[in-house]
Amino acid sequence: MVWDLEKRSMYEGEAESFADDIVGSPDMYLWENDTQVVSMAMIVHRAEKYARINTVFTDSSQRGKGYAGMLVGEVTQKILDEGRIPMLYTEQDNICSNAAYQSIGYILCRELTQFKFS
Repeated sequence: MVWDLEKRSMYEGEAESFADDIVGSPDMYLWENDTQVVSMAMIVHRAEKYARINTVFTDSSQRGKGYAGMLVGEVTQKILDEGRIPMLYTEQDNICSNAAYQSIGYILCRELTQFKFS
């Protein structure tokens, strides 16, 4: 996942730390095809009016089958049922994920630019 998202290898202990943080979390959602987990997403922040979806990932061997879109759609409905407005951030150049989000009703509202000063 880290290689696909950040184009880097994981640091020593990073996978274990991530797994420890999310195991048993009520905000981690998995999409299964038969008995295989094929996609994941998390609700990472809730405020009074909003909830943010993050860590959306589908294994490269399972992409293009609609799993992420179906999962994000279900998580989005959960947020709506809570009376909150769902939101998510995505990389501008990730054409596949942006198309999946738009196909379930998400629209581009703002663009975010990140600067790093050294």
